[in-house]
Amino acid sequence: MKKSNANRNIAASFMKVLLSGLCMLCISVQAKGQFWFDVASVSGWQAPSKESNYPAEWYGSAAVSLPINISVNQKIVAGGYYENREFKYEAEKFSLTLQGVGVPITWLIQSKDTSMIFTATVVSRMNGEHLTSDENLIQFGGAILANFRVSNNMRLKAGCYFNKEFFSDYWVPLAGIEWRINDRNLISGTFPNTARFEHRFNNSFYMGVAYKSITNSYRLAEGEGYVKILDNHVGIFADYYFTKHLVWMVEAGHTLLRETKIRNKEYTLTKKENSLLVKAGIIYRIRLDSRN
Repeated sequence: MKKSNANRNIAASFMKVLLSGLCMLCISVQAKGQFWFDVASVSGWQAPSKESNYPAEWYGSAAVSLPINISVNQKIVAGGYYENREFKYEAEKFSLTLQGVGVPITWLIQSKDTSMIFTATVVSRMNGEHLTSDENLIQFGGAILANFRVSNNMRLKAGCYFNKEFFSDYWVPLAGIEWRINDRNLISGTFPNTARFEHRFNNSFYMGVAYKSITNSYRLAEGEGYVKILDNHVGIFADYYFTKHLVWMVEAGHTLLRETKIRNKEYTLTKKENSLLVKAGIIYRIRLDSRN
């Protein structure tokens, strides 16, 4: 019994040290202008089909991310994720399951007064019907982003994103903002990929509006064929903090300009239709504002 208690005490002490370290590291990452840092998450969504014009979609993912101090003005944020996406084509009477794994690594350099931050991210990932060692599944991409402080409550960002999609090389210019309007209202985003307005009712409950743009491609199991996905999500979200860091997230909204294309040597199947959207997830989040 004493040994068991000692082991529990050691484990508890280790967790306290780990969480304290994460808090200190994430506070240092706040210089990027972020208002929170998600250490780990499990989430998913469902988009039902509208008659037979578009397949029903189910999506689930798990992700982890960890910041590491290199020096006073340099950080590395390393992470990984897994995703599973399923489409059910009712008119064509078949289902399609797509999977992806990725390892993003971000290098952050900041000036001594944190007025300017530069980040460079590289991402290696595998996307396909089946995750194997086949080189045809591999994609490489990344982003560079410069972050400027324009006032105590606002930072602006500009940069570029690239990924070697299966349909073509994909380049996107980026522009962003992190704006603390007041103690209860925040706006953050990196356009055209994400945008978010958040209102804090209290330290346990937040609500707002979120936007997310998706461009992705997955290799079909045979040959050089691929699935191309274009989508945009707009919804109203609610975040409830069960504890200081554990968050339950729900969101209800709609898709915009959604399209899937299955393309191989024999045929091309394109579906264009929008539908309702429901999301939910559990997040381990370290907030860098009022909760700390």
